[in-house]
Amino acid sequence: MFYYILYSLIIVIVAVFVVGMLFRKKIYREVDKLELWKNDILNRAIPEEIGKVKTLHMSGETEERFELWRSEWDEIVGTILPDIEEELFNIEEFANKYRFKRSKNLIDLLNNRLNSIEEQLKVMLGDIQTLVESEEKNRNEIGEILTQFENLEKELIRKRGSFGQTIKSLDTMVENIKKVFSSFDEATNKGNYLKARGLLTEVQSQLTLLQEYIEKLPSLLVQIQVTIPNECKNLRLGIQEMEDSGYYLKSYEFENQIQVIDKELENFTKDIQKLELEGLEEKLTKLSEKIDSMYGLLEDEVDSKKQVTEQIPVQKENLLQLDDKLQKLMAETNHVQLSYRITDDELKKQENIRKKLQDLTKQLQVIVDVTENEKQTFTSIQDMLEQWGSSIVEVKTNMEEAKARLDTLREDEWKAKETIVQLKQVLVNSKRMIRKSNIPGLPVHVMEKLKQGEEIIKKTTAQLEQVPLEMGRVNALINDAVKMVKDNEESILETIDEAELAEKLIQYGNRYRSQSEGIYEALTEAEKLFRDFHYEEAIEVTISAVKKYDPNVENKFVKEEEVTAS
Repeated sequence: MFYYILYSLIIVIVAVFVVGMLFRKKIYREVDKLELWKNDILNRAIPEEIGKVKTLHMSGETEERFELWRSEWDEIVGTILPDIEEELFNIEEFANKYRFKRSKNLIDLLNNRLNSIEEQLKVMLGDIQTLVESEEKNRNEIGEILTQFENLEKELIRKRGSFGQTIKSLDTMVENIKKVFSSFDEATNKGNYLKARGLLTEVQSQLTLLQEYIEKLPSLLVQIQVTIPNECKNLRLGIQEMEDSGYYLKSYEFENQIQVIDKELENFTKDIQKLELEGLEEKLTKLSEKIDSMYGLLEDEVDSKKQVTEQIPVQKENLLQLDDKLQKLMAETNHVQLSYRITDDELKKQENIRKKLQDLTKQLQVIVDVTENEKQTFTSIQDMLEQWGSSIVEVKTNMEEAKARLDTLREDEWKAKETIVQLKQVLVNSKRMIRKSNIPGLPVHVMEKLKQGEEIIKKTTAQLEQVPLEMGRVNALINDAVKMVKDNEESILETIDEAELAEKLIQYGNRYRSQSEGIYEALTEAEKLFRDFHYEEAIEVTISAVKKYDPNVENKFVKEEEVTAS
């Protein structure tokens, strides 16, 4: 038991010793780092950087800053860094005595102090650089800036007459710039380079502004004092001239708009005298656009008057034509009503067309009245006329549709009339064909059929004129007439062919007339039958008589005729 306790105690003592040794090594490493950091700061070329200031004019702000920076560096080197060195020894001593917590606290404190020194030196070096660069920039830039100022001053004198009342403000601005130059020289001579830098930057801004004024003011003044006022004057004259010529322009309130422009120009004049130019170009552009817009309205009025003057006579004529078509449509409707049943809806549509046309007639009269009496702008009249034109097109379309519906209702009637015309033409053609054929005449049965065809056409025509119209009866008569006229045409063609064949056969048979008494009598009979229009019998008698002398006579003429006919 005793040995167990002894061994445990030895192990604890050894462990404590090892841990303590490790902590001391870590603290020693931290101390070495802090020592290196301190020495790095101590060995920096800070005095050389501060010494750069001595090349400047040592007075005023420059001298004050030099003394301040040198004092700060002396304090860092002479007091703060030695204190840090002493504290580093204390840290090692505390570590040797196993006072690790105290050592750690001192290490953190020294880290903070060295970081603070770094920040202090960073600010110091930045201020030194700013001061030195300010002096250098001032020295390098002042000549160019002075030249720019002198050139602008000369240009201001040369163009003095073009700046109007703004010249006072510009002169004041030039004097203020000269004062800033004087302040710059004074600050530079006193070594206040940072203040001089600020003054030089201010001068640069003022010169940029002065150059902008010199470039823009003449043009802006011309617009405010000459261009836009002249445009307003010409606009007023143009408006008055148009009103005297019969244009109604009061509703546009042009004068109120021009007065607003005049007022704005007055305000712009006050602003520009105070050199307040911000947004002025845009405002003047808007005024010009407003004037252009008014001119545009006047041009629209001129164009609209031309359109209205040209369109009113045209639309009057359109109205008269539509009214005439409406009268014809209604007359046709009344006529059709005698023969056909027209729906109430269709009659109502036609009545609506009539009422709409009456309304449009009144509207056109109103348009003519306001045009002649100058009661409205021509653009508004043109709008009215365009709307009226759209309405008249709609009425015309409705009227055409109504007419088409009537035509559809009478389609069978139109077809029947067209068929009658065609049948009459067939009859005329048939009669013409008979005359051209030079045949002696037509057989009685053919004449009867021809007469019947003419009578049925007359009967059908009369039936079409009956009121009310019975299309069933008309169509039945049409069918009969078509059949009969077609039969007549075929009969006439057949009769003409028979007459021509009979004539050829008789002429052929005459060569055998002297052969015998029988053939002589037969041919004489055939000739009589031919003259009595019995062509078929004449053919039969002739063939029968001639066959005795020419057995192939039928093949020669009848078959040949059939082939020719086919």
